[in-house]
Amino acid sequence: MNNVAAALDIVDMHQLNIKSIYPKKDLFHKNYIEKWIQSKHINYSVEDMWAIREECINVL
Repeated sequence: MNNVAAALDIVDMHQLNIKSIYPKKDLFHKNYIEKWIQSKHINYSVEDMWAIREECINVL
């Protein structure tokens, strides 16, 4: 991880091509949410948290 990524608190970086970005992007995000839920002992499913995330993005 480079200094810019560290300064921005980026937890992971991947190189993707334009043809594969959308299926992989969602998978990366859902996997991160799942790990976060487990590490914080949150009583929501990945699907619930994904729905909340999508609602927040839509409000923006």
